[in-house]
Amino acid sequence: MRRFQENMKSFSKRLKSDLGRGQPYLLINLLLGVIILPVFVYPAVFSPDEGQHPIPCVYTSLTGETCSSCGLSRGFSHIVRGQFSDAAEANKHSLRLFIFFKLQLIMRVTFSALYIKNILYKRKIIGADIGISAVLFLAAFLPLLY
Repeated sequence: MRRFQENMKSFSKRLKSDLGRGQPYLLINLLLGVIILPVFVYPAVFSPDEGQHPIPCVYTSLTGETCSSCGLSRGFSHIVRGQFSDAAEANKHSLRLFIFFKLQLIMRVTFSALYIKNILYKRKIIGADIGISAVLFLAAFLPLLY
């Protein structure tokens, strides 16, 4: 337990030092993490029941037609409550997109930790992050276009 605490103190010092030096990669990861968190908080706060989400679909409001992202908020609300079949009914893309955002949040933490610990491999870590994120992004969002 003591060794774990020492490792956490060391990691914390390096993180503060790297952020203090304005490490762009860590700042971007921190910013992305802060942006992604509401994706999980919003659906946890609002009920998946029809009309319970305060932010309406802009596309539907303007055109009166539904779009491929209609129902995502309700779908995410179902997912955080473990109602996966209801999530698929709300929007067939909801589970895939939810998994994308969850993986991205995990990756922000993981790649930041790897970046801080591995002084020699920082470029490779950034490259792996970009490559994996690009593939995940395409796998998650490309089906929305068709």
